Amino acid sequence: MIAIILASGRGTRLQPLTNKRPKPLVKVDNIPLLGIQLDALHQHGITKIIITTGPFPNQIHSFADEYTELDIKFVHNQMYAKTNYILSLWLAGQALKKLNINEDIVLLHGDLAFEETVLDRLLAADVDNGVIVNQNTDPSPKDFCVSLVGNCISRIDTHLEGENVHQLYPIYKLSREAFESWLIAMGELIKQGGDGEYAEAALNKLLPKIIIRPVLISEFCAEVDNHEDLQVVKKWWHE
Repeated sequence: MIAIILASGRGTRLQPLTNKRPKPLVKVDNIPLLGIQLDALHQHGITKIIITTGPFPNQIHSFADEYTELDIKFVHNQMYAKTNYILSLWLAGQALKKLNINEDIVLLHGDLAFEETVLDRLLAADVDNGVIVNQNTDPSPKDFCVSLVGNCISRIDTHLEGENVHQLYPIYKLSREAFESWLIAMGELIKQGGDGEYAEAALNKLLPKIIIRPVLISEFCAEVDNHEDLQVVKKWWHE
């Protein structure tokens, strides 16, 4: 299994912390968000990792190089300032092909902080394709949500409404076949001028042909988009 970490965002809502550093290197006490993720992956035996980069790529390289026990490759999105992460993820997929890697995927957004047991649940889940969902948390209007039909995900988006809408945290476990189908759909959307869309806009077109199951958690997990989010993560870190 190989992990892909999307670390190419600009992090404008975390300025001035991101004026001179990439968002995944914003620190919770003395550890960057990216460090929380790399530590968790290493603890679970996932040592092959692709990290996408945007602003300040050399800082990402220097930090990741400290993890000498991990085999980390970097994919730079030169268009990071004008595109969404759909292009970064598509570029990571092309890198996998060049490296002739056909393993299943763990996909994480680089601005996530979570308990290690979240990754436990995802990797132990008896599903080919799954994503972390918390049914006990009210969906945030700024974050991704899922709409569920039975035990299947029918849509992933922001600002979803309805009784069966729940909070999603973008930590995916995907079979290589499912990821390849998603890559093809992303490539088609990018060719149509959709490089400013979320990658999930392409994924939604594949549902329910590709069955993605919710992996339910109650443990702490959060996306750090702004200063309020960062304070929530810092509070959790000290508990």
